Amino acid sequence: MNLYRHGCRLLIMSLMFSAPALASPPPDGSQTATVRSHTFDLAYQVDPVSLPLTDVELWFTTDDGQNWHLFCRDPDAKSPVTFRCDQDGTYGFFLVLINAAGRSSAAPSATQEPQQWVLVDTAKPLVQIKQVRLVTLESDKQRRLAVSWAAYDANFSDRPVSMDYQIREKPGWHSIVTHLRNTRRFDWTVPDNVTGQLEIRLEVADRAGNVGVAVSNPIEMFSGNVSSLTGISPTDADSKSTASSEDPSTDAPAKNIDLLSRSKARELYDLGLYHRDRGDWALAADRLIEAINYDPTMTEPAQTLARMYYDQGNYQGSLSIHQGVLEYHSTDRDSLRGSALALVALRRYPEALTNLEHVLASNPEDGQTWMDAGDVFLWMGKRDGAKNYWEQAMKFCKDRKDLKTEIEGRLKKYLGEK
Repeated sequence: MNLYRHGCRLLIMSLMFSAPALASPPPDGSQTATVRSHTFDLAYQVDPVSLPLTDVELWFTTDDGQNWHLFCRDPDAKSPVTFRCDQDGTYGFFLVLINAAGRSSAAPSATQEPQQWVLVDTAKPLVQIKQVRLVTLESDKQRRLAVSWAAYDANFSDRPVSMDYQIREKPGWHSIVTHLRNTRRFDWTVPDNVTGQLEIRLEVADRAGNVGVAVSNPIEMFSGNVSSLTGISPTDADSKSTASSEDPSTDAPAKNIDLLSRSKARELYDLGLYHRDRGDWALAADRLIEAINYDPTMTEPAQTLARMYYDQGNYQGSLSIHQGVLEYHSTDRDSLRGSALALVALRRYPEALTNLEHVLASNPEDGQTWMDAGDVFLWMGKRDGAKNYWEQAMKFCKDRKDLKTEIEGRLKKYLGEK
């Protein structure tokens, strides 16, 4: 008996790609594909016995299958079907095929596993070169540059970093290393024939093919061995290894930003605000990232960019930038709160709660944060915790009637209190 005589059979669903999308299923065997476009095609194959089709429904979910939405009916009932979205995130897909005999399945419900997962990621990694300094080992006196950096993205591959150099007097980039792990430091033995104003370029890619780029300020490289150099103070390196330990916590941020870099960062920040206020968000983001690269200790451009990303629905990008700020200013209230908001949007509630509790540790009379932490407890399904935090918030909202009204509304709606 033909089991599919009275319905349709979907054999396989996969992605089709058109520029600028790029797919790369993760090497860990996950079935999640990655694209860097908000528009892409989903291809599917149908058991020939089920043809011809009369209709195809494309359903999608953005909350791990808890809720499903009908995106479209494919007008020609032929592969592929095109999907469009407004923001980055993880999308699950389910196709329902229809022919004269019936449907391949019912519309997906909350218990239905997607047939295909796709991660949409259009955000470039945020890259900062923290320091390029000359180091030497007493044993060999060779010229070595220690390059330290920070790179933020939620979707890195195992070896996302490439490094190049050029001499300003002879423009043209030359490779130093490719497919490097994100170790946040690399020691490069400089060839004897490399002299002049040297610049380092760092490129860091994510799985979707987005590339973040940073270029260092020039450093003067003289000919000869280290002992003959002038104008540079070499220091002993800790190790002969070409790359540092993969534990990034030992790499303390460099805070010695020269006045010229600070001034340039401020200029780029003001230009970023100008573009943002005009609605030119792409130009604004470029200028703000440049400002961050000039002075990663300056909070304003990073926090402005993080808020822009959050408003655009790029919650992971917003989180990454706030985390960069917290590397330099671990108790910064705005970035602790901003990262908590992004974590909530990503449904990473325990981490969001931790950040909010850090804010309360520095200001225990912050009624707004007490209320926000109560909200997180509610989303975690812990109503007792939500009640405790909301009641605590009530103690610190005497001068804010709007906040008091919000808290009373929560207590009444979710806990039945008057």
